[in-house]
Amino acid sequence: MVGICGKIAAGLLFLASLSQYDSAGKEPAQGFWLEDFQLAKTQAIAEEKALLLVFTGSDWCVWCQKMENEVFERDAFESHASSTTISVRVDFPQRRKLPPRQQRKNDLLKAAWKVEALPTVILYDPIANKEIWRHSYLQSSPQAYAEGIKKALDHTRNKQDEQR
Repeated sequence: MVGICGKIAAGLLFLASLSQYDSAGKEPAQGFWLEDFQLAKTQAIAEEKALLLVFTGSDWCVWCQKMENEVFERDAFESHASSTTISVRVDFPQRRKLPPRQQRKNDLLKAAWKVEALPTVILYDPIANKEIWRHSYLQSSPQAYAEGIKKALDHTRNKQDEQR
């Protein structure tokens, strides 16, 4: 009886894991935070938004965790920032392993963006093809951070319009 229950439980877990993938075999939408840079960039251009790239060590970097807890994991941040950004989390955990493909993508992004320390947060305007800001840990409220993004993006785009 225990053997049958164990097999049924294993089968249900397997089916539950399959339901996390869509029919094309891709991971489902992850809500506010994406992990696929190319998808995020395409979406940002289509929606005329900036990209917020957050390079983090989620399970070991104290400053990364502090910034996540103070700014990024708050509903207030998501509700304010979702109107201006598509957010990408590029994680480098040490206690858990990422799937090899995701680890490779993250390593390539880290090299391409010349990230040398964690956390590194980059605000990038894919329409102007311009990095707007880059910083490490920054103490802020979720609302103030989201407002800072909007102001920086407005400033960059207004400046670009003036140059045309």
